Amino acid sequence: MTGRDRHGQAVVPQPTDGVSPSGSSERRRPAESGDAGPSGGGVETPLLPVVHWGEAPSEDGVAAPQLHAFSASRSGGGLHNEAMAFTDGQRSDRHVLVRGFGDGLAGRQAARAVIDRLGRLAPGRRVEDVTAEARGALGNADIFLRMLPQGPNSRIEASVVALLAAGLHCAVVWAGDLRCYLLRDGLMRCLTRDHVEIGLQRRLSRSVGGGAHFVCEIVIDDVLVGDRFLLVGADVVRAVGERRIAVDLADSRPEDIPGAVLDDARIAGVGGDLAAIAVVAR
Repeated sequence: MTGRDRHGQAVVPQPTDGVSPSGSSERRRPAESGDAGPSGGGVETPLLPVVHWGEAPSEDGVAAPQLHAFSASRSGGGLHNEAMAFTDGQRSDRHVLVRGFGDGLAGRQAARAVIDRLGRLAPGRRVEDVTAEARGALGNADIFLRMLPQGPNSRIEASVVALLAAGLHCAVVWAGDLRCYLLRDGLMRCLTRDHVEIGLQRRLSRSVGGGAHFVCEIVIDDVLVGDRFLLVGADVVRAVGERRIAVDLADSRPEDIPGAVLDDARIAGVGGDLAAIAVVAR
């Protein structure tokens, strides 16, 4: 990756408010990391339907790495919020993790609205085009959620992180406190930073549906063979610790990574609905 942590460690940065005129903060290099926030029994819940986008494109005769995704979820039995995983299949170009918030079933509705819109994105050969479409889809979901009748105790909103690939490049698009970690050459770093307000109550400073206008953040970089990505909630990371997350990401078989992380979270006492996605470049 073009930006390497000078100290070789995963550090958690605080959220910032730098916004471009297009309604997003966009960087070519990853944020150094994002420290994060917590939320037990767990029963596996079914994943959303799989959509196959086909082979990874190439650039100038160089074959792009193929991304293989593995996901897991645990149900907490509560209705206040809903975590959902979306993956396009074993060889795909986009992977999305969403957690919806709202009274009753509104959290599920919020998560579904985001996933449905990102699921309609067409494959792209340029990562800039893919991120532009993703930003538009999230903006559409934001408008939809803000038009819904709000509950008396909480607003309807969603936290989202999406890993999008096109050719030899990838982008991470996010709003809220879901994170994307990258393990490369034995070093794990967080590519996102949490969008949260710190006060008497911890709340999202950016989300889909939660503000007067939608603002996401974007990181664009290369994809290398051997890269391992993890999409996971900040509450899981705070409870389990980044060191344990790094061990699971480095030492587990790709298909076992998400389940191992979520099992560690349950042992650490994290409740509610949980989901995680591991993506491996081959």
